[in-house]
Amino acid sequence: MGESLNKNDPAYKEAKSYLSLIFKIGLNMVLSIILGFSIGLFIERRISLNGAGVLAGVIFGLIIGFYLMYKQIVLMQKNMKGKSNDT
Repeated sequence: MGESLNKNDPAYKEAKSYLSLIFKIGLNMVLSIILGFSIGLFIERRISLNGAGVLAGVIFGLIIGFYLMYKQIVLMQKNMKGKSNDT
């Protein structure tokens, strides 16, 4: 059928790290937006801002999500540079 995966193969390890990064970024983005939406909805129900609270919460969640994505990418780049300097 197909070749078995060699978990010691450098290409496998690199693919695994990229898939891990994509998963972390996606999860951080989704959770940030949901949290922002929830906070905005809570504020909306308390103050009744005609939808502005929810919109502000979602925008806040997006900003936090992109910030976390940036941090994850920078951290991965540092790890990759450290590994390439070791060899």
